[in-house]
Amino acid sequence: MTTAPRHPASAWRALLEAHSALIRLYERDMQADCGISLAWYDVLVHLYEAPEHHLRMAELADSLLLSPSWLTRRIEALEAADLVRRCRATDDRRGVCAQLTEAGVTAYRLAERSHRRSIRRHFLAHLGAEEAATIKVAMHRVAGAARSSFRA
Repeated sequence: MTTAPRHPASAWRALLEAHSALIRLYERDMQADCGISLAWYDVLVHLYEAPEHHLRMAELADSLLLSPSWLTRRIEALEAADLVRRCRATDDRRGVCAQLTEAGVTAYRLAERSHRRSIRRHFLAHLGAEEAATIKVAMHRVAGAARSSFRA
């Protein structure tokens, strides 16, 4: 039986330390397997999951929790690599969207396989099924509360 930590903030610190270490491992694996960064992968995931693999830049910035200027720089780099293209929104022609290219879809699929391997190897291999389920529930609850605070 696990007992509560003597100092509740130690859970927060453990989360931060694990997150930092895992991100470094995932970044290393992604670079070695695909030659792209996790920052690029993050954009590719959101675009891949969107209808027709495209989103308005403002929606993409919100979902990535990035400022418009940071997103613009990231999209410019992805465009230079021919993974993303910018286009006009079809509903009002004033908005700008980002859309995956065919090469972007291919890059996403390769990166997704790499990322899943890294998650299994560096995270799930160290947890039981019940522990993983508990973490998932707790983090969804925390993330939901945090998102609500952004909207308030």
